[in-house]
Amino acid sequence: MGERGRTNEDATAEENARIADLVEEAVEASAVGFSPSRTIGHCALWGELVLGTFAAHEELLEIALRFGKLGKGVIEAIPAGAVGELAALGGERNTPEAEFELMRKCRSKVVAL
Repeated sequence: MGERGRTNEDATAEENARIADLVEEAVEASAVGFSPSRTIGHCALWGELVLGTFAAHEELLEIALRFGKLGKGVIEAIPAGAVGELAALGGERNTPEAEFELMRKCRSKVVAL
């Protein structure tokens, strides 16, 4: 995604598929899983948010589908709101409740297959 990924823009459907392909390839090559950080408290040394902080639900659900297809792997996430609202950093975009609902949806994609 290049610069668009660095600035946390949403991926296109084609990019979501490619990202999921890369995660699938990594797990097939012995990666344990995938770990998105969804909190604005996780920044680079120069203050930029880490890539994927605001990944759209569709992107994460596509990745979850691949774990279901593979029948293995771990998705571990640091949800928005995990360490508070972080108002000094501009505030989280999602509540912990919304993040947990997203993780439940991801789980249903993995378990359903």
